Amino acid sequence: MASANEPINRDELLKQLARAAQFRSAVTVLAAVPLLAITFAIDAFLIGAFPIAFFILYFGGFFFVSWLLTKYHCQAAVKCPRCGVSLWSCGTGNFKPRRMKLRPGIEACPGCQTPIV
Repeated sequence: MASANEPINRDELLKQLARAAQFRSAVTVLAAVPLLAITFAIDAFLIGAFPIAFFILYFGGFFFVSWLLTKYHCQAAVKCPRCGVSLWSCGTGNFKPRRMKLRPGIEACPGCQTPIV
């Protein structure tokens, strides 16, 4: 990214947002096997009473993993070089990295107002 005195490069910011989204997507997809095992273990106690519990637990697990990665990886991976505020909110937050874009109207860092050019 840019040094502390330069404006933030829009293209570089978009690349960092896409990399963070790519990591989140890859880890979430790779979590399928462990989620399946965990869901079977938990659902073994619930299947008689709630047949739909398996699907709720399994697919809910993907949302949970994605949320955790967004909170703890993505927001920390894209920071302003000047003030250290997360710039993740400047992106659209798409799950697919190739669809990641900067939100319309983003012209500066939300923390220190360093321009994004």
